[in-house]
Amino acid sequence: MVGSTANFADGACVEPVMIAVSLAMSALLAVSPIPKNFLITEHDARTPSSGVELGEEWWKISDKIDKKLELNPCGRRGTGSDGRVAMRTITYHATAPLKSSEQLVIYKSPKAAATALARLRADVRKCAEHRRGSRAGWDPNGSYRYVGRAVRLADEALWVREQAYEEHSGWSSYDWFLAARRGAALMIYSADDGAVLGDRSGWKQLSRKARKMSVKVCELPGVCAHRGR
Repeated sequence: MVGSTANFADGACVEPVMIAVSLAMSALLAVSPIPKNFLITEHDARTPSSGVELGEEWWKISDKIDKKLELNPCGRRGTGSDGRVAMRTITYHATAPLKSSEQLVIYKSPKAAATALARLRADVRKCAEHRRGSRAGWDPNGSYRYVGRAVRLADEALWVREQAYEEHSGWSSYDWFLAARRGAALMIYSADDGAVLGDRSGWKQLSRKARKMSVKVCELPGVCAHRGR
């Protein structure tokens, strides 16, 4: 007992206790994993298709933290080393044809999330226009480009249209993306021209989802509680 008391007095046992307390506090402040059915489209994605929908549409849900971002102008590889602590991606395809996606990435801090969005903005500028090999499909030798601008949504957001060039009609959008940050969360929504009817429709559909999620992410511990960057 005497020896034990001396150890506490010398600080030999105090340090491990303080470390344990610090770790416990860090765990309380840490961002929690994304709960099941948290994303806007997740309930539909987890509901088995039936009837006419069976064999006509496909949902995929992934929690891989190193998955590529759905907005990826420069074709970057996925990375789990940019400060991500949780991630969920939901993609939807149908024979219509049409496709859309929803992606939520939780970062270790608002600064890390802001850096990720800044990188996306830079990539949209860097890889703005491409020639030959258009992903639009109707002209393998055509051109396509990304057109992006900042919009007022959540803490900051980026609205991007992917466009293809046709000789007789000029540039027209065929994919739409909205990337928004709220605190330590980055959310990305996308849709193609089978899912929306033009720029106005695309903005209305994607911004509605992003606004809803920008409020909802604050339910996750730590996402909106950080102060500053």
